[in-house]
Amino acid sequence: MDFIHASGSNIHIRDGLGSIDVLDEVKSFFAFDQKFSYEGHFSSILAVQVTELADGVFIGCTVNHTVTDGTFFWNFFNTFVEVSRGVNRISRTSDYRHDSVLISPYVLKLPAGGHKVSFSDDAPLRERIFSFSRESIQKLKPVGGILTAQLLQWVAL
Repeated sequence: MDFIHASGSNIHIRDGLGSIDVLDEVKSFFAFDQKFSYEGHFSSILAVQVTELADGVFIGCTVNHTVTDGTFFWNFFNTFVEVSRGVNRISRTSDYRHDSVLISPYVLKLPAGGHKVSFSDDAPLRERIFSFSRESIQKLKPVGGILTAQLLQWVAL
């Protein structure tokens, strides 16, 4: 794991929240920004970057998707929070099984030096920030549960 302390004393919280597009300054708060494909083989599993802003602090957590996925990351992160709070029993233990059709027993052979990125990392890429109210999320949760149940039924077929 990498722990990074950075200074962004010329950046204000409103700078990152005032736009629907992700600004380059905000991207710089995440240690793995601009890591492409094969580069992940030489990176830490997790990086936490604390950036001191002019009027606050931003904590950017990034995970190496070469070796794990977002679900595992959130389980780890929530467990870390519970341990930090001193709970006696973890509410949800991590699941290390990889029961997925996407997992293959075959090893991909890559050329020496790694796979070459097939696109320009300088090409313009528009990333957006989506913001949802608590009320909107509460309305979406039941729909997500129904869709998950339907998907599980389909997978069982």
